[in-house]
Amino acid sequence: MYTHKGLVCQEYFLSRETIERMARFIKFYLDGRPYGIDIAPAREILLADETQVFKIPNSPKFMAGIINLRGALAPLVDLRQKLNIHAGPITSKSRILILQAKNGAVVGALVDELAHLLDGDASQINPSQANERKDETTRGTLCAAGEKISIIDMDHTLFGKD
Repeated sequence: MYTHKGLVCQEYFLSRETIERMARFIKFYLDGRPYGIDIAPAREILLADETQVFKIPNSPKFMAGIINLRGALAPLVDLRQKLNIHAGPITSKSRILILQAKNGAVVGALVDELAHLLDGDASQINPSQANERKDETTRGTLCAAGEKISIIDMDHTLFGKD
């Protein structure tokens, strides 16, 4: 037995190669379309309609403002605006995903609605046409339950290149 990504695995049950390819994503919606992000940087989820957002004058359109996380300020990015999707209202289903970069930076990402956790095989992410155009916001698409889910590369989209 061995442990990988918090999973206790037995050699005869799953091969080490299979475990290495396993990935977990948070599935959410923007303008009715399904998207996903790797679960690793996720720290918490907030109700968007109950979170006070402080607007920042002269900030880019995608910057919704800043939020207070128990005394620490964090920027809030509207993923619709960041991905060039028309702006939408904050509803009772809207959520803020609190994400932490490898360097410790924390940012909130505003989404329309959360769906569920999605287990997948990282090798099954099909590079998108956007990636061929050097668009670094998406890693590609993952087909799950008959649905194509765009997997967003949060390292590039929210945190810049590492």
